[in-house]
Amino acid sequence: MSKYKNKLNFLGHLTAFEAAARLGSFSLAARSLGISRTAVSYQIKEMEIDLGKPLFHRLNRAVQLTVEGEKLYVAAGNALETMLDAATLIRDPAGSRHLAVTTTSGFANFWLLPRLSSLRQQYPDIDLNLVISDEYIDLEDKSIDVAIRYLRNEQKDASAEFLLNHSIAPTCSANMLTRLTEDSSAPNLVTERLIYLESARYDQQSKWLNWFKSKGINISKLPNGISVNDYVNLIRMCEAGEGWALLGSPLIDPQLKAGTLHQPLRIEQLVIGRFAVKRRQDGEVINLFCTWLSQQANNSQAPQPVTARTTEDLY
Repeated sequence: MSKYKNKLNFLGHLTAFEAAARLGSFSLAARSLGISRTAVSYQIKEMEIDLGKPLFHRLNRAVQLTVEGEKLYVAAGNALETMLDAATLIRDPAGSRHLAVTTTSGFANFWLLPRLSSLRQQYPDIDLNLVISDEYIDLEDKSIDVAIRYLRNEQKDASAEFLLNHSIAPTCSANMLTRLTEDSSAPNLVTERLIYLESARYDQQSKWLNWFKSKGINISKLPNGISVNDYVNLIRMCEAGEGWALLGSPLIDPQLKAGTLHQPLRIEQLVIGRFAVKRRQDGEVINLFCTWLSQQANNSQAPQPVTARTTEDLY
């Protein structure tokens, strides 16, 4: 065992080296590892003595990798990643059947969750962790395997696989139908009670002012109404009869079919974006889930009340 002692010491010091290189500071590395700055400095000094080369340039309040340090940092990162992956498999041998999926609150509540019973029936051994968030989650974080994201028309992402278009049109509940008829048009809505989606993270095209402009209606002041900051409550408020909202396929297809929501105006739906799928990597369970998603999307394609057109068609 003695002949491995120096090598094991060297490997043990890699964690301190990686943290210092990543954070650019011995002090920050010490804080992240829960040890003293002196311990970090000592471990890295031992590595430099063993290698016969300096790994860092010591600056006033920071450290910077040397050429040799850069080479070791790349190798150390790969080695630590491999060891962490191996540890995960040891802790959970069946981990390959686990799947972490993230999507928006609107898509989760009104499209994905109602279909999960089909996934359970088809793949009962998949352990699904659903992370619902309207904030962007980086797939490089290995806790997430698949992201179902909303992309605006102008957003390009070669790695994103198309799932469904998202379109909008003026939508109301049954108790609002008596106020307008199918012969009504966009200008009539200026005097109606509207529900506003007010949040920077949502597409500007889904907001009423932009929608009126797309129809050639320039107004200086929008009608009074209610503002909400997320898509789930936008749909709920519309269902409750609180006013008109800009909603559409695929999220409210069941409500339109059931008659709890209506799009009575002769106004073409506006395609403002799409839902797309991003995979962290290829894998058996990831690929099975994405294939299932695609099948569900194909099965859910329902005839629209009116012909949908893209933003580009309307400008």
